[in-house]
Amino acid sequence: MLNVLIVDDEPIVREGLKIIIDWNKYGYTVCGEGLDGKDGFEKILTLKPDLVLVDINMPGMNGIEMIKAAKEQGALSKFIVLTGYSQFEYAQNAIKLGVKSYLLKPIDEDELIENLKGLYLEIEQEKNKNKYLNLTKKHLRNELLRKIVTGSYLQDDLIEYREISGQKSDAERFVVSIIDTCVGDETTKPIKIEERIEECLKDKMDIGLCRVEGKYVITFVDKSDASIKMLLSSIYNQLVGNKNVSAFIAIGESVEVVEDISKSYKSAKEIIENKFIYDDEKIVKYGSTNQGDKDITFGKDDIQALYTSIEIGDMDKLTNTIKLLEKSLINSNLSTEKMKGLLIKYFLEIKSQLVASFPEYKDKFPKDDDIINGIYSYANLKTLLQYIKEEFMSMSEVIENNCSDNIMKRIVNYIDRNYYKDIKLEMLAEIFNYNSAYLGKMFKNHTNESFNSYLDKIRIENAKKLLTNDSLKVYQVSEKVGYKNIDYFYSKFKRYVGMSPKEYKKLNKCENL
Repeated sequence: MLNVLIVDDEPIVREGLKIIIDWNKYGYTVCGEGLDGKDGFEKILTLKPDLVLVDINMPGMNGIEMIKAAKEQGALSKFIVLTGYSQFEYAQNAIKLGVKSYLLKPIDEDELIENLKGLYLEIEQEKNKNKYLNLTKKHLRNELLRKIVTGSYLQDDLIEYREISGQKSDAERFVVSIIDTCVGDETTKPIKIEERIEECLKDKMDIGLCRVEGKYVITFVDKSDASIKMLLSSIYNQLVGNKNVSAFIAIGESVEVVEDISKSYKSAKEIIENKFIYDDEKIVKYGSTNQGDKDITFGKDDIQALYTSIEIGDMDKLTNTIKLLEKSLINSNLSTEKMKGLLIKYFLEIKSQLVASFPEYKDKFPKDDDIINGIYSYANLKTLLQYIKEEFMSMSEVIENNCSDNIMKRIVNYIDRNYYKDIKLEMLAEIFNYNSAYLGKMFKNHTNESFNSYLDKIRIENAKKLLTNDSLKVYQVSEKVGYKNIDYFYSKFKRYVGMSPKEYKKLNKCENL
């Protein structure tokens, strides 16, 4: 239906025009009435009718003045003027303004209908033509913008883009944003997503939209950070209003010249590639986090801390170490693939240690393929680390629940792996929530020797292995196995081995000649 506005200062004429014509039959609907020239002018600007029927002779602003003022404001409406014989000169002036036809009062119904039929076809043809031209212009504008943001443009492309988009030549700030969408099912097609974005960008001539590598790219010209964030928030809410669609939006760094737009695009693309690390943030600006690969700060001691927390069932320590791992990964700004590869490496390394300590539970631990597939299935770092934490907790429960004397086995394993540290029975009692005196008795019943005796034996056995290394001095071996006092090390070594560390080292060297 085409919208028609009736402007006449005589109520009886307005009512008569509405009644004598079956507007719907000829493809029209009356969208409003103008009480005089001034009111009609305002209605044209607000209602944007396709056709206006206007009387020439009205008080204040007459019909000719109203048409001229509307044209000057860019109105695209067609006009039919209503006139008496005495206003024929006015009608001639109306024709000069592009008025399609004029009708003499009193209105001849058949003549008006013929005019309405002809104008309907003309308006529809113009609309279709404009729609085609706009689509062609839009396609050209988007293609030029795609070249500019990817840096594959020619100088003539810049000039043509400015002309076709109405961009200011003296613009001083350019920002590129990328919208990455994911559709849950096929009911929400890409075209509908683009329509939603375009709806938010409607009438914003200084903002460009195109698609690059399957993602939506928006360019902002001379817009503040606050206005950019506000508009992108509106787009985000429009997109995710449909539960089938999820979205992540990256804002690139601002650049000062149009030739550097590709630099802003690349910085936004970098955020998209690293969206894995962002949790609740759905709109991320370049520079809000560290950019560029850095060395991971999560080292061997931290991996060992994860193993120990699983081995002894210390879930608080496990949680804190996982948090440390998350912080380290985010600060490193590694790519998603590198992060997942690193997490797989850590997981399999810890599992390997657990299998070595508890071989009888190997089949109860997750399979390597399940671990790898599980890690790769997650699209968000926080949820992935939660999955890893839960798997580690399950492995710890397997160890705890499947052996009657499991606590003592855990303690022995802990000593075997941490003998070089300053281990005391009181410390173990605190870790495993036992009274130290009671734990000492349990330990002796399990191993047939005291805690101190067992610790010394483990240290001396490892010292014997290290003494075969010619590059290590005796005092260095002493420190490596947990004895800070060299004399104490000598006495313990001689007691268990029957000779001093130097004698053992010399003897071993002779045997290897």
